[in-house]
Amino acid sequence: MMVVIYQTLKIIAKIGLKLFYPFKVQKSQKYFKTPGPLILISNHPNTLIDPLFVASSFYGRLSFLANASLFKNPLLGHILRLFYCIRIERKQDNDGQVVNNEEAFEQANRHLREGGAIYIAPEGTSIKGKKLLPFKTGTARIAKSAFMGLAKGQDLHILPVGITYRNPSFFGTEVAIMAGEPISIRKNWNIISQNGFEGIRKFTQILEDTIKNLIIHCDSEKEEDLLDRLIEIGSNSKKLKVGRWYEKAKNWSDELKMLREKSPEQFEDLHKKVNDYFTKCKNLGVSDYGVAKKHKRGLMVSSILLALGFPLFLLGLITHLIPIGLLVWISRHYNKYVEYEATIQLVGGILFLPFFYFLQVKITSLFLVGYGPIYMLLMTIGMGLLAIFYSRRLKKIEERWAVVNKDVASLEKLRKQLVGDYLTAYK
Repeated sequence: MMVVIYQTLKIIAKIGLKLFYPFKVQKSQKYFKTPGPLILISNHPNTLIDPLFVASSFYGRLSFLANASLFKNPLLGHILRLFYCIRIERKQDNDGQVVNNEEAFEQANRHLREGGAIYIAPEGTSIKGKKLLPFKTGTARIAKSAFMGLAKGQDLHILPVGITYRNPSFFGTEVAIMAGEPISIRKNWNIISQNGFEGIRKFTQILEDTIKNLIIHCDSEKEEDLLDRLIEIGSNSKKLKVGRWYEKAKNWSDELKMLREKSPEQFEDLHKKVNDYFTKCKNLGVSDYGVAKKHKRGLMVSSILLALGFPLFLLGLITHLIPIGLLVWISRHYNKYVEYEATIQLVGGILFLPFFYFLQVKITSLFLVGYGPIYMLLMTIGMGLLAIFYSRRLKKIEERWAVVNKDVASLEKLRKQLVGDYLTAYK
């Protein structure tokens, strides 16, 4: 029964992720078919969304090492148990006191020895942004212990997965999921089995470096801020498919690192120019997208078509006002951490929307006969999807109208210089 519930929740999670993150690229998908015993690891910028992406990509059933504090919420704790989560205590959740996770580690070992698969976030916590925290040694310790308990000739692999979001909390943002080649414990045993704790530390560093190569990692907030703004300028200059966006962003990230190391003055100059450009945009009340598309034709036609679709958008918004309003209320009153924003929206939507649609069918069945309630349900879902598409288009149109009748010549000149001198140079 638990397996059926797990597979059902997995399908629902896939649908939710597809709606929330429609622009996704996934490479080396064949690695997600690696047989157990297997440990899957990834970076952790987006709380519960990261393991959902890994679980929905993995072919089989996946268990998770999960922060014990998450189990304090009865509803969330029940959901985590349905996903076969194993509680892990952390010092920061226990007032810095020593914690004992031997039972959890042994549970993970048993699962791996039986040929199972486990997901671990080696950073130990979730932090928003394009950065990787130093890895904890738990993954290497579990891998070593589990491997020693395997039958002769068996191997244990670790599958590294890099997850990069353009903006993890933004509905409809781009996301890239990159799976690396599985790492054999047998082939790395000479490193892991070194005397004392040194082997564990060395292997942990190998895992950290592997994940770092699969994601976009920035060494400082200044570098991340500069990269995000260059990505925005580059994406608005030429529409990029999500795969191309990831490749360009990673290339720009590497170039910025080299620029900072070889010519700190030039790096600071670039940061100042980009910062000045966006500050001037803000002061004038325009966006980079508006500046980039100022001379693009079709604004009036697009606006008319958008206006014609406004009644349907309004209807889609009204019909979903209750679940959307409830999610906004929960986020504002109970969410203390920005990292959980996307989790609340996505998981809340997965929980509330099916219940909302069920109630709608029940209520409409009191007034309509036959397939009437089903038709109403399909119309409601369709208008909800239309409202999502409409809201994205509306924002773009608003940004284009904002530059009409405004003198943005100086901004266009500065933008052209940034594109020509930096973005085009780093193809």
